[in-house]
Amino acid sequence: MDANKIILVGRVTGEPEITTIQSGAEVAKFSLATNKRWKDKQGNKKEKVTYHNIVAWGGVVKVISNYVKRGQQLFIVGEVDNRTYEDKQGNKRYISEVILSELSLGQQVQKSDFQKSAEENNQNKVKSEEIEQELPVIDEEEIEQELPVIDEEEIDIKDIPS
Repeated sequence: MDANKIILVGRVTGEPEITTIQSGAEVAKFSLATNKRWKDKQGNKKEKVTYHNIVAWGGVVKVISNYVKRGQQLFIVGEVDNRTYEDKQGNKRYISEVILSELSLGQQVQKSDFQKSAEENNQNKVKSEEIEQELPVIDEEEIEQELPVIDEEEIDIKDIPS
């Protein structure tokens, strides 16, 4: 069995480039940055940023052109495609791209969003407390009475079909 699937969660590094090819199909291209953070043996914090070239075709291009902006977090599922091309000087170049198959839009982050999010968190705390008060209490004895009784004898490995 072969598989070529990639899942990325990262931030858009620039405005998506939308173009129409000769056949009339639209294509969207943009870069997505993913971060990896860890501590080395000495306990120093390290970070590595990886940039991914994303290519999208079809109906999702309209969504990208209308809603995807620089700095926005995206959840992407796609497949890796490697191709070659010649640059303007005639040199052979290699590129890896992620051909997008699924897209989920994340939150677009701006400085003012941090203040809004703190206010929303305070409001959500109040709402969650109200919801908890409205939840019914379930008696464990009632649940146990409704469950079937299961014979708890030990399972012998020889009894499991191979």
